[in-house]
Amino acid sequence: MKRFLAAVFVSASATAALAAPPIHWDAGADVMSQVRAVIPQATAPLAPLQRRYHSRAASTLMIDATEIGVGKFHRYDNKLHPYPANSVWKGHISPEGTLQTPLVFDDEGGFTTIQFSNLEELLRAIAALSAKRGAKVSVLNIHGHGLPGGMWYPKDMAQERSAECSDWRRSASGPEESNYAQYYSAVSKEEIMSIRRMSDAPGHYACTTGADDWKEIVARVPAIRGVFDDDAVIHFQSCVVGLGEAGRQFAAAVASLLLQGDKGSLQASVDFGLGDWSMPEGMGFWDYQNDQQLARDNRVYPVDRKDREIMQKGTIRVAMKSDGQWTTTLLGGQQFMSGVKGSAPQAGTAEESLAVDVEGAQRGFKLTPGAIEGLSISLSQIKPPPGAVMTLSVPSAPAGLIRIPGTRCYTQRVD
Repeated sequence: MKRFLAAVFVSASATAALAAPPIHWDAGADVMSQVRAVIPQATAPLAPLQRRYHSRAASTLMIDATEIGVGKFHRYDNKLHPYPANSVWKGHISPEGTLQTPLVFDDEGGFTTIQFSNLEELLRAIAALSAKRGAKVSVLNIHGHGLPGGMWYPKDMAQERSAECSDWRRSASGPEESNYAQYYSAVSKEEIMSIRRMSDAPGHYACTTGADDWKEIVARVPAIRGVFDDDAVIHFQSCVVGLGEAGRQFAAAVASLLLQGDKGSLQASVDFGLGDWSMPEGMGFWDYQNDQQLARDNRVYPVDRKDREIMQKGTIRVAMKSDGQWTTTLLGGQQFMSGVKGSAPQAGTAEESLAVDVEGAQRGFKLTPGAIEGLSISLSQIKPPPGAVMTLSVPSAPAGLIRIPGTRCYTQRVD
């Protein structure tokens, strides 16, 4: 049974907003990736955001938090293509030898690295580090594999040892070459669309820490609520964590749990994330645009193994407090999420063009007659055939497995 998302009636006098030709809505048309809606660039207060990245006193902590499997990817990547000293990813490289988490060490760029296996381990390590050094956290970069509204690692040791985290354990304990090969595997259109559908309905997926898991673990580690500066910034350097309604709820929930001041912010990508040796500036972005682009990228990516070759401009979801409430804003046209001091999301262009999946959710934007995330939207390109009413629908939550981006591992909905 499909549930209806919206019925959209388009006036013949509507102003055409796009250069692409109208879509004639008939049963035989393959309209995926053809419908495009233009939304104005979000009017987030960029100046305050930029101020949060200005240089800070030496008494503050800047932390690169890295899930252990991703840390091993960077270790192997760095062996093949040595990272420059100014690379954002330098602090995420696992040390040589057998790894037992949590691993805590300082790098040359002023950051402290914490490599972790589960969320509780990470939060306890951050709280202990802050107490030991008598310093609050100004920047926290959390790096790992993501899904809409969560990240792929256990919430605690009990879950880490459970059957639902067996794939994660194999990735975390396997050779670094395996992590490297997983990262550079091609992704199919079907897998991308399943992730987009997943983003529309928050749920609990095996071995994935979502908003409810964060609430549970923060309650166990209450000291974590007092370790962040009033203007701290948190980056989720990961695929699609901010995508869709699941991403919106997650970003607002985690920001409200950790950031006690009125000037803090949290950032999460709406797109797939890129971050290998070829992108020292920070996390880049990639997503499905059309079949030709996907075929080309899947042809060259596993062979050349160079993220920069397929990078696109992306969209970041930013959670900020406004009038005492946590809300999120979407900033399009981004080149990178840097994770370092001295930079902030760029203002982007006047308009950001975003494909709209006809099943109802594409890159986190629901297609409705009204506003999207507080933005106006033009749907004048969408034209049903004469005498017909166009109805967009979303299927029920996917019953099959969801591939973890950047891996050959799968998860499934368990609630």
